[in-house]
Amino acid sequence: MTNRIRQRLITYLGAGFLIMSIALGAAYYFMFAAYHTDVHRSELEDSAAQISQSVAALYPLDGNAAYTTYLQALHDMTMADVWFVDTSGQTLGHTANGNSPRSLPDWADDVIDRALAGHNMASECVGGWRGRSAVVVAQPITLADGQVVGAVVLYDQITTIASTLESLALALGFTLVLGIAAVFLVSGILARRFTTPLSTMKAAALRVRAGDLSATTNVRQDDEIGELAEALDDMTAQLSARSVEAETATRQRGDVVSTISHELRTPVTVLRGSLEALCDGTVTAPAQVDDYHHELLSEAILLERLVNDLLDLTSLQNPDFTMDMADLDFTDVADDALRSVRHTAEVAGISLDYECNLVGPIPFHGDYGRLRQLLVIILDNAIKFSPRGARIHVRLDRSTWSVQDHGSGIDPDHLPHVFERFQRDHSEINKDGTGLGLAIAKNIADRHGV
Repeated sequence: MTNRIRQRLITYLGAGFLIMSIALGAAYYFMFAAYHTDVHRSELEDSAAQISQSVAALYPLDGNAAYTTYLQALHDMTMADVWFVDTSGQTLGHTANGNSPRSLPDWADDVIDRALAGHNMASECVGGWRGRSAVVVAQPITLADGQVVGAVVLYDQITTIASTLESLALALGFTLVLGIAAVFLVSGILARRFTTPLSTMKAAALRVRAGDLSATTNVRQDDEIGELAEALDDMTAQLSARSVEAETATRQRGDVVSTISHELRTPVTVLRGSLEALCDGTVTAPAQVDDYHHELLSEAILLERLVNDLLDLTSLQNPDFTMDMADLDFTDVADDALRSVRHTAEVAGISLDYECNLVGPIPFHGDYGRLRQLLVIILDNAIKFSPRGARIHVRLDRSTWSVQDHGSGIDPDHLPHVFERFQRDHSEINKDGTGLGLAIAKNIADRHGV
């Protein structure tokens, strides 16, 4: 992957530079050639105008020989081939050095015709892309009375800038080669800068796939690659945390299953032993049989409470479990819970003092049944662990519902664990407890955000 990305980066950057350099070089080359051609044509036009004025002042010259001699002098000054053409298109004279063409090219006829027709200046330029253009400039010879008696024609093959253009082309080519080399060098460095962290991230990802959740990229860059590396590290950290949570949950589930098995074993053992004694006829006395029946009922009730508490706690701890939330008056919940435990308190010889001096309702949004269950659990524990004849003070105000009892209290070593499953006092007072009540109460409170 890394090599492919590196090769593509180098190829794309190199191709882009090459295309741009060729386009810019060609544009500069042709602009340079066109500029110098225009300059040369402008110089020929100036020369043609001056020659036309001179010939008009000397007109008429004595024969073609005079024209030829005059034109040869002009050629030495302009370095261009010069023709005199009369109004009929006949050549009156022209320069005669060895490099001059014997006649003008056919495409120059149109330029001459325009000049003889009275146009002040006519010119044409044709030629190749290497600067070897041919320029024809025609200027009418106009006498003082306005009569056109002929035309001065200057013809030149522009070879002077050809060598310059060739040198320019060589310089552009050399610069292009150096530029491509520099681009490949720079693109290689940039490609390495991009691909090295990618290789590091790939290696880290492979380690994570193999199960090593401690793998990190250690890539720190202030760009998109750095952000990607940071996201990968965060993802790995989250996977690691979730793995630890999953392991903890698995261990906790194992502990819960073990604890549930232990908690269920006692009532089941008692039930089985009592039933075996009754079925085998070991116990036959009516009084003993009656005691065994009461014991069976007590253990069945305990087993039912344990199963119901486990179901409640499992439901409350399930994120998908929905509660019946509604707007309610919390004073109604508190009054209902208090009514539910009054009989239990009376049987235990406990007095319940309820203090509520509020006027009007206490608005609250929650599940009425679950809130009542929470308050009943707390009141039931207060009654269970209070000595006979004690008083329990329950107080409700706008922001607090509190219960104060006079029980023996909780061992400080057990305080951090009071809301965990099956954490209970194994004394005779709590022999019917399941150790799940406070865990259920805490989950109800958490679901209501209190």
